[in-house]
Parts: sequence; C-alpha cells; structure tokens
Amino acid sequence: VRSAKKAKRAHGAPASTRDILAQYMLSKREDSLLKRKLLSHQAHVAERGVALEEGRVAREVEREAAEAKRLEERNRLEAQKFEHQVKMDEARLEAERDRRKFELERG
Repeated sequence: VRSAKKAKRAHGAPASTRDILAQYMLSKREDSLLKRKLLSHQAHVAERGVALEEGRVAREVEREAAEAKRLEERNRLEAQKFEHQVKMDEARLEAERDRRKFELERG
C-alpha cells in the first residue's frame, strides 16, 4: 500500500486527504503571495506612471523655456537691428543736414 501512495505522489495525484489539504493550504499561500506580488507590481506601475508623467511635464516645461529663450533672443536681435537702423537714419539725416548747411554757407 505504501508503494501505491508513493506511485500516486510520483504522478502528481494526491495520496490522501492530508495531502489534499496540504496542497490546498499551499495553493492558498501561493495565492496570497501572488496577490501581494500583484499589489506590489501595481503600486510600482503606478509610481512609474507618475514618474513618467512628471518626466513628460518636465520635458514640456523645458521645451517651453527653450522656446521662450529663442523668442527672447529673436526679439533682442530685432530690437538691435531696429536700433541700428535708427542710428543709420539719424546719421543719414545729419549728413544731409550738414551737406545743406555747407551748400548754404558756400552758395
């Protein structure tokens, strides 16, 4: 009879009520471990999702800051160009005024 039980165990079939109960308790423990692992995994995924979202927001903020810096630089260059144009116009007007003054004195 003992060899029959061993043979049943070797083929994966439970040999007795005690074995069935042991397998049941083991499966409950495994279920509990799996549930804990699942909850831990879900928490990790949620944290990672938050981290990814924070990273996305940070990249978006960096992109907007870079765009603002580019616009600021463009505006600075346009202002510089405008100031240069004003100086050129003033110099041209002054030269024209000096030329007329010279012609009046000469002429």
